[in-house]
Amino acid sequence: YSYLGLLFSNRLSWSKSVQNLVNKANNALSSVKIFSRRLKNISPVVLFKIFDVQIKPIILYASEIWGYQQWYIIEQFHIRFCKYVLGVSYKCSNAAVLAECGRNYILVDSLLRVVKYWLKLVFYPRHRYPKQCYIMLCKLDNCNRKTWVYYVRMTLFKYGFGYVWEAQGVGDENRFLREFHIRVSDCHKQHIFSEIHDCSSLDFYSTVKNVFCLEPYLC
Repeated sequence: YSYLGLLFSNRLSWSKSVQNLVNKANNALSSVKIFSRRLKNISPVVLFKIFDVQIKPIILYASEIWGYQQWYIIEQFHIRFCKYVLGVSYKCSNAAVLAECGRNYILVDSLLRVVKYWLKLVFYPRHRYPKQCYIMLCKLDNCNRKTWVYYVRMTLFKYGFGYVWEAQGVGDENRFLREFHIRVSDCHKQHIFSEIHDCSSLDFYSTVKNVFCLEPYLC
């Protein structure tokens, strides 16, 4: 059933919900493409700005509760747009396209939202319903049940912030979120470069592409 624009499944799966969000984003992206064709010669910088302002919020709607894992369908949607901007074939290397555009995985943004929402729950008073749900999920996590809390905890430990989970909070929230976002972003940039270096067809490209940013010729 749909609640506040998000599809809930009786099997506790977010697959249909994520698919629905991608469909909505795809409809909005079609309008952006029509707009870009009419104006012509819109720079990639502007197109990516439009994507981040108009399309990404649709994809990341309610990602605070489902964005703890990487969704192939979302990443492919983003990569297809990058290939559209570059004007390259759909067969072109995904990692090379992301590096050329200076674009990271959507997962980086969704993880930031998840952790930011977790911090909000931690500081909620106990009488609030979200806080009571969080306490319940923590008890299930202690019983080795894989819930939302489990994935939040694993995310923090994975990126070296286990101490934040143990403390159940931070002093300077904004500073922590900046550090978390930078570390997650850097880890996935390294992963993209690793894919480039491991691909035999990108041997020459890997020698000339050493900075993760939008190339000047695209600006």
